[in-house]
Amino acid sequence: MIANARTRPSQLRSRERVTKILDAAAEVMVERGYDGATLREIAARADVKQTSMYRYWPNKQAIVSDLIDRFIAGQDVELDACMAMRKSGSSINEVLASYISKLRHIVETEYWIRPCQIALISDPALKDLDEKMHAHFSDRFSSLFFTEAGDQSNHNTQTASRLLVIFLDTFVLSLNRYATLDHKAMEAEFRAVLQGLLP
Repeated sequence: MIANARTRPSQLRSRERVTKILDAAAEVMVERGYDGATLREIAARADVKQTSMYRYWPNKQAIVSDLIDRFIAGQDVELDACMAMRKSGSSINEVLASYISKLRHIVETEYWIRPCQIALISDPALKDLDEKMHAHFSDRFSSLFFTEAGDQSNHNTQTASRLLVIFLDTFVLSLNRYATLDHKAMEAEFRAVLQGLLP
C-alpha cells in the first residue's frame, strides 16, 4: 500500500470518524465530481467541523490519497486470491478472467472510484501518487503473472507488467464511460484482447 505521512488515528473513535469522513468524501465526489467537491461540503456531509478535518487532511488531494489507499487495499486482497489461484495451478488467462470480472464488479458498486481516477489523471498535484500506484500494481502483477518467465527483474517482465496496469486502467476508464448494461460485453472484449497478448 502507498504509505502516507499524515497523522493516523490510533483510537477507535478517531478511526471511525476518519472512516465516516472518507465515506462522505466519496459520496460528495460521486455527486459533484472531483473538481466540484469541497472540504466544506465533505465536512457538512460527515457532520464534523471543517477545521477538525485538517488534522488528517490538509487538502482535497490528501483525501483522494486515502481513498486510493482504500482502493489499493481492496485490490491487494483480490490479487492475493489470484496468487492462490496461480499456486493451485490456474493459468494466467483463468486468473486474469477472474480478476477482471471482480474489477468490473467493484467499479459498478463503488462509484467513488471514477472521480478518484479522474483526479489522478487531471490533477498535477497527484502525479506522484498516480505513479506510485502504477508501480505498486506493476510489482504485484509481475510477481503474479510473470513468474514463469523467470527473473521478475527482467526488463521484458517489468515492461509487460506496466503495460498490463495501463491496460487495466483503461478498462476501468472505459467502464466509467458506458452504461452498466454494456459492462459485461466490454469485459469480454478486454479479456479476449488479453488472451491474445499473454502466453
